[in-house]
Amino acid sequence: MRMVDIAAVDQVPQGAAVQYLADDTPVVLCRAGEAVYALGFACPYHPVPLDGSRVEGTSLVCRWYGAVFDVRTGATVRPARVPPLRSFPVAVRDGRVWVDLGANA
Repeated sequence: MRMVDIAAVDQVPQGAAVQYLADDTPVVLCRAGEAVYALGFACPYHPVPLDGSRVEGTSLVCRWYGAVFDVRTGATVRPARVPPLRSFPVAVRDGRVWVDLGANA
């Protein structure tokens, strides 16, 4: 486990993915209700950044190609042929978002 403090919870908006650097690893943080999720920063359909993509409920919608992913797991919702996103475990402590960069490596 390698937990990295990357942002304050209130810096993660509802409705949009925001890119952050966790050490040297780019990730996008997404908020669904009170929960915060960390995912790989690029769409696997074509490697474009997911920063600024919409978050609708528990779905992340790529702003470039419309691929949809589950923010909780990184699983592909549609289209089925698109690989899933990498998902990182998140802990929220004292109003800060900590991401485990050692998971799923």
